[in-house]
Formats: sequence, C-alpha cells, structure tokens
Amino acid sequence: MIDPRSPTTLRYELELTTGDAEERFSVFVEPPLYGDGGVGLELVGAEPVQLEGPAQVVGGAEIFSDAACSTSPAHDVHHGAQARRMDLRIVAPPNTTSKLVATFVPFARDAPFIDMLLRPSFAFDRDRLTIAPAAPRVRGPHGVRILLTTVPGTAFFNPLRAPLVADGALVRVGGRTVPPVRGQTIRLADLPPPRGVRLTTVARVRTDARGRFHARWRPHDAGVHQLFAFYRSQQRGFTDDRTCPAFVRVRR
Repeated sequence: MIDPRSPTTLRYELELTTGDAEERFSVFVEPPLYGDGGVGLELVGAEPVQLEGPAQVVGGAEIFSDAACSTSPAHDVHHGAQARRMDLRIVAPPNTTSKLVATFVPFARDAPFIDMLLRPSFAFDRDRLTIAPAAPRVRGPHGVRILLTTVPGTAFFNPLRAPLVADGALVRVGGRTVPPVRGQTIRLADLPPPRGVRLTTVARVRTDARGRFHARWRPHDAGVHQLFAFYRSQQRGFTDDRTCPAFVRVRR
C-alpha cells in the first residue's frame, strides 16, 4: 500500500535467467501514464534502472517527453510528471541469473484516479512480452477523472482539428465523472482567443446520479476557444480536479 502524499520509494526487481546460449535483448521501461501525457510514477536517480549480476547494458536510450494539453502555458493543466522512459539493450551470458532493478516514486501533486493502475510496465522485444507487476493499493484521496465532450465533436490536444462553428452557434457540452460523483458542481470555463489570459466561466452544472452533466454554450470571438472543466472537491475522499481543454474554433 502506498500514499502518494508521503515519501515512498517503489523498487521493482525482475530476474533474468538464461539457458545454454548468450542472450541479447531490449527492455523498455515505462511508468504508468495519465490520459493526458504525464506519469503517475517517476523514475528517480541518475541510473533509475540498473542490472545486478553478470548481465550488462550495452546501449539504449533515455526518453523524455513533455506533457502539454493547452496552447497557453499558464493554463496547461495536464496530470502527472514529465514522462521519463528507459530503453535498454542487454547482453546476458549463458547459464546465469541477473536482476533488473527499477526505482520509482509516486508523483504527489496529483492524486491517482480510482480506476488507474499505478504500476510500470517492462516490454521485452525478444519474446514480444510485456510484464506489468501487480499495482499497489493506494491510500488517501483519489482524483476525479472528468470525461468532457462537445457537439460538434471535441478535439483534444490539437487545435487545428477543432470543429469550426459560426459566431454564437450552439455547442452542446456533456461529460461524466469517474467515479460517478452525485450532485456535485462542475465549472465549465472558456479561454477565449486571440491571446486568452483569463478564464471565463461558461456554466456551473450539477452532476446527476451517474456523474453526468450537460450544458449549452455559444462561443463568440473568432479563433480557437479552449473549454475546461473544473471540479472542486465536495465529497470526502476525492481531490479537486480538472480536464485538459476541448478546442472549438469560431469562424472569422
């Protein structure tokens, strides 16, 4: 059991045993991802993945990817830490056993979602095998996953693929929470063009028994609008939470 709010180190060990021949293979180590690109567990240290025993690392790469879900740095609300992955090429002598050790710490700023498995994965190219250890139980509050949609269809992460609507046209907004939080208030807010710096509240809606909500929105001003949803905790066991924006373009 782990509590992301307190310092915790998670150490994962995989035994690598060879037969009568030398083995050469790659291992790709990936932390658990939130849907918007950040990770829930961070690889820590200068050498977060190490080998113990006769096997050796003979190459590989350390891969970083920045998570960003808004075109405005001031309103980039993605979950989790910067993604850091390791891709290792390994040579193991015949008839030996070595140990692959990976060390992680939970990302404390965001509470994991209740349906999120907070565990890394280890993908071996030799056998096309992926190992996902058992996920630890999480103690403490969870985040609230908010699934947001619009009609016309929502575009996330890519404003160039956003639906194009007329000035003042009706956009139907819908969504739901996981888990379903009943009778809770969700704030919908727009970051308008051309260089939006302040969020404008579009609506405050209340969830039904299934955690669903609906709203009507008529965006004005030509350009790309970014529609966010925010939840302020009104129920014990859950933290405040938010969505990456849905992009909608208004015709010039």
